[in-house]
Amino acid sequence: MNNIVQQICEEFISEVSGFFASGSIRKIEEMETTLKKKADSFILSMMTAYLDSLDQAIVEDKAGRSKKGIVIERRDEKRELCTAFGQLRFMRTYFHDKRNQNYVYLLDQAVGLESYNRVSGTVTVELVEHAQEASYGESSRHVTGEAISRQTVMQKLRLLKDLKIEPPSDKRNVKILHVDADEDHVPLQNGRNAIVPLICVYEGVKYNGKRGQCINPHYISSYGKTTEELWLETVDWIYNSYDVDNIERIYLHGDGALWIKEGLNWLPKAKMVLDKYHLRKSILSATGRHPPRSS
Repeated sequence: MNNIVQQICEEFISEVSGFFASGSIRKIEEMETTLKKKADSFILSMMTAYLDSLDQAIVEDKAGRSKKGIVIERRDEKRELCTAFGQLRFMRTYFHDKRNQNYVYLLDQAVGLESYNRVSGTVTVELVEHAQEASYGESSRHVTGEAISRQTVMQKLRLLKDLKIEPPSDKRNVKILHVDADEDHVPLQNGRNAIVPLICVYEGVKYNGKRGQCINPHYISSYGKTTEELWLETVDWIYNSYDVDNIERIYLHGDGALWIKEGLNWLPKAKMVLDKYHLRKSILSATGRHPPRSS
């Protein structure tokens, strides 16, 4: 460990010295950006070296693990974590806990890393704070350089809200939910028409003869809103109205436009379905305008 740390420190000092000894006059902005990158990279290297050494110490503690009935299952399991210094990548060992009959990463437990968490607590706090005043995409760009998705920012913010607010007890329970997304021409007050994206969330269709009617429809219009704001409003309404954990599938119906496909990145358990009108239109186009035969 000491040799590795010394080598990392020497390389960092050499890089910084070389930066200033190049013979060029460095501007303040250049020093800020370049040295920050070098410092962040140095810290990540130090963290990786420390984690590697800690994992190795756990592996070598055969007597301690033997008393607890813990044996090695696999070595060199990769993990990544978005930190305040950038993307941290390291390897660790997967263990089998024979007494409790489960499998664990002892390194993760030792340094306080939760399973499947890809963002550190420090970054999470900064993301949530920034997301209060900006979009999810802007928060990701500002805090992590877009290293994580807008959906991850949304999940972190929602998790924080869930910790503070008791969920309503009257949420509806459904297995299947439908979301129709389309565009319509809407007359404005200035006499012009605008193409406005429209969304309808509903629980299915009930029929009275041949006439169908949506069950519990909820309509959302996006005039003057960004695509992100539109889907955020839709997702918020779904989470506030339904027990999402009980939903098995959300079917997103539409013509496949980019703004509609974007909904797949926001809606949980979502699957894209071409609606009947656009499906028939695609079939006619593919078959030389011959309508499909009815079965």
